Amino acid sequence: MASFLKPKSNSWKSKKEPELPLYYKDKLQPDANVIQNVLRTPRKKKMLIKLFVASMAIYLVLWFYSLLPEKNMTDAELWNNRKLKVKEVFLESWHDYSNHGWGKDVYKPRSQTGKNMGPSPLGWIIVDSLDTLMLMDCKDELDEAKSWVKYELSYDFDYQVNTFETTIRMLGGLLSAHYLSEDDLYLEKATGLAKSLLGAFESKTGIPYSSVNLKTGKGVRSHTDGGASSTAEAATLQLEFKYLAKLTGETMYWDAVERVMKVLDDNHPKGGLVPIFVNPATGHYQGNLIRLGSRGDSYYEYLLKQYLQTGESIYLEMYLETFDGIKKRSNLSRS
Repeated sequence: MASFLKPKSNSWKSKKEPELPLYYKDKLQPDANVIQNVLRTPRKKKMLIKLFVASMAIYLVLWFYSLLPEKNMTDAELWNNRKLKVKEVFLESWHDYSNHGWGKDVYKPRSQTGKNMGPSPLGWIIVDSLDTLMLMDCKDELDEAKSWVKYELSYDFDYQVNTFETTIRMLGGLLSAHYLSEDDLYLEKATGLAKSLLGAFESKTGIPYSSVNLKTGKGVRSHTDGGASSTAEAATLQLEFKYLAKLTGETMYWDAVERVMKVLDDNHPKGGLVPIFVNPATGHYQGNLIRLGSRGDSYYEYLLKQYLQTGESIYLEMYLETFDGIKKRSNLSRS
């Protein structure tokens, strides 16, 4: 097995749930008997067919005319035109949120109401959108969001958050914003958050607990699954913490997440395929359930991403081993 080594700075290749209900169940469903009675009447049946054909014809005409403005465009003009349409849709949603739910972590567009996930806002929507605002060049909206991050965003309160979600969305969001803007405000906020999150790694083995208290920095084991952590979640924290280590020069961020990967690899998973739960107390996988879906998926995905980020050959070896294991299992299942 290859060793886990810290690469030199020049080995870096580049600089680089809360539920949102859709209310499908709230929609009224037509009575089946009514539909059947309508279809039994020949005259009404013909009328329904005519209405359907007419509506399709109108749709096709409108669709055809919507394409006409793009007909004589160059490739560059066409691409720019479509980018602007995407931006318009994004801003429509953003302005609805900013007008009716500004600062809230969860927003319901139909009722135009919002709420926070804890006693104070955690910045779930605003921080998670910073890089999008930058990429789409939404200057006014970005100024407003940046002001909120500067004056309102704080993680200094007694509340438990999910280690994984807070890392990939909040820490990742702040680091992405810093990468694109080189504004130290986002790095300062990211560093403060990361220090609180480090408490999640203070288990006997270094396998992170599923949750952490932001004020005390104390990790909290899962209340379900026998206290086990999700394998995918434990192995999907590395990119953010390693990048933060590069930016700040603080090795504690690197060491915490690198240790996780060594503990996982020391289990010597057969064919590189891993169970979806790992116990923070023992460092061993818990149970035998293996899948490429939830709780397992990003473990495999981030092996390759870590290699591309840091150049550590161990992750390429692990990725290739899992790739071969998946292929062999797939061939067995077909035979």
